Amino acid sequence: MNWQTGVVYSPPNLPDGRTSLLAMRCETPRFPCYIDNDANVACYGEYWLGAGQGAENMCLLTLGTGVGGGIVVFGQLLRGIDGTAAEIGHLKVMRGGRKCDAAQRAASRHTDR
Repeated sequence: MNWQTGVVYSPPNLPDGRTSLLAMRCETPRFPCYIDNDANVACYGEYWLGAGQGAENMCLLTLGTGVGGGIVVFGQLLRGIDGTAAEIGHLKVMRGGRKCDAAQRAASRHTDR
């Protein structure tokens, strides 16, 4: 997902194609509204007001429809070059190894790492 535009590209647990969350975001004049990956939001929420409060750095692991996570370094959410810095459920551990359905669909838009 592109957190700046609110567009989700080929989500592994949703129907194929682009989904724009920007059109669905809240538009209240008193409060800002942000759109991001659920694991990133959970991580930053814990850093800001939860178990990570007062820490300089922290990471959070999420287990749900997949394995994800978030990383905060010196108060900033770490996103990585393509927004998947902490998405450990899709890390390649063996070149040419078995792929899940999401990885097979994502192969056309990501280079071999």
